[in-house]
Amino acid sequence: MSYTIEFRRLALEMYQSGRTVHSIADELSVSRTTLHTWIEKFKCGELQSQKPGPKGPRKYSEEALLEFIKKNPQAKLSEIGQKFDLQKSTTSLALKRMGIQRKATYEFTSSK
Repeated sequence: MSYTIEFRRLALEMYQSGRTVHSIADELSVSRTTLHTWIEKFKCGELQSQKPGPKGPRKYSEEALLEFIKKNPQAKLSEIGQKFDLQKSTTSLALKRMGIQRKATYEFTSSK
């Protein structure tokens, strides 16, 4: 879970006012380990989150992707990905985000 900088500062202010890590953790529902990490980062001047934010706009338009699926209902993930310059895993996640399930259907023929 990622916490806002304001929330972290609140916890650090509580700590600097003399409160124990245990009492702050209980009150704010944060683990003591997390609080100790914030305290150490604060001492080093690195309170900001190290997690990257969004990487930018998506390479595809959901409308264009949906239109392609409607026109090509049997298209495989690799074909869809190729059309939009996406990896299969990215294509799968995009479809899942849009509420579209892709199940492969196979036809078997008897060799008799």
